[in-house]
Parts: sequence; C-alpha cells; structure tokens
Amino acid sequence: MGMLARIEAYRRRVWRLAYLLTGDESAAGEMFEKIMRDRKAIESVEPDRLDRLIVMRAREMMGALKTRFVLDPHVALLYGLPSGSREAWLLIHVEDMDELTAAKAMDCSKKALSLHLTRAEEELRRELGDGVADLAAAVRQRADGIDPAPVIAAWSQKLRKRRLWRMFWISVVAGAALMALWSYYMERTG
Repeated sequence: MGMLARIEAYRRRVWRLAYLLTGDESAAGEMFEKIMRDRKAIESVEPDRLDRLIVMRAREMMGALKTRFVLDPHVALLYGLPSGSREAWLLIHVEDMDELTAAKAMDCSKKALSLHLTRAEEELRRELGDGVADLAAAVRQRADGIDPAPVIAAWSQKLRKRRLWRMFWISVVAGAALMALWSYYMERTG
C-alpha cells in the first residue's frame, strides 16, 4: 500500500472508530480533529496502537457527550452501557476484531475483555432479546453508510489554512528581521 493510500486508510479508520465509539457524527468529527492534530505520530503507528489511541480518546470525550445523543432507542441502549462493555461489544461484534486485537485496543487482558463483553451481551439480551444480532447489523450499516470524506476534507482544508497562516507569519517575521538588518547595515556604512 502506498504512503498516500495508507494515510487515507488511517484517516478513515480514525473517523469510523470515533463514530462507532461515540455514536454521534459531530462528536466523531471533533474526536477526529483532536486525534489528527498529532497526525505525524498517528500516521506512523501500527494499526493496533492507532485503535488504542482512538479508544482512549473516546473514553476522554464520552463523559461530556452522553446528553448529546439523538439516536433510536435500541442504539441509545447500546451507548448507555458502561464504556468498557460498549467498547468490547462494538469492537467484537461491529468491527469483527479478534479478542486479542480488541483487548490491545482497550488496553486490557483478554479475560477483562471477555468480562466486558459478557456484561454487554447480558444487558443487551435482557433489553432486546434476539434483536442483539440485528443491533450489530444496524450499527455496522449506519457506520458504513456515513461517508467520512467531508469531515476528512474539512480537516485537510483547516490544515492547509493553518500552514498558509504559519508561512505568512514566518514570512512577515523574516521580512521584519531582514529590514532590521538592512537598516542596521545602512546606519553602520552610511
């Protein structure tokens, strides 16, 4: 995979996991921007570390987001689960990760992951019965149906503007320094 394709895949991965872990497009966009601010570090990490970083950022953001959800009741039930249970269920049932990869992403042991997963499945089965499999399909379909391209493009545009402003101010400072040097030179030789 070429470098540009890998970077694009990473950006899409960041957005998708951010969306799945928060359940909210605008929150996923905010999380995407926060994670991508350190893009050089992001684009050089292995996928397991990237997943871990995204899960950690989602945990940080979730406290402030709980009241922002406007979801159907079944999906709201999923996002009402404790973070560990929700993360385990999403990573295993929606993202189809194996247990070791999911445990690494959550920074826990496979045993702890299994405990989180069991709690999530028990809670969801108690509320939804046999509809748990349908919930996984619905969440996956929703995530697949949202195109992250506008979020990624907006972020890229912000990044370009930031670079242009930085270059502008560097030019201004360099120009002022040159003017000062020129003035000093003229005074000394004048």
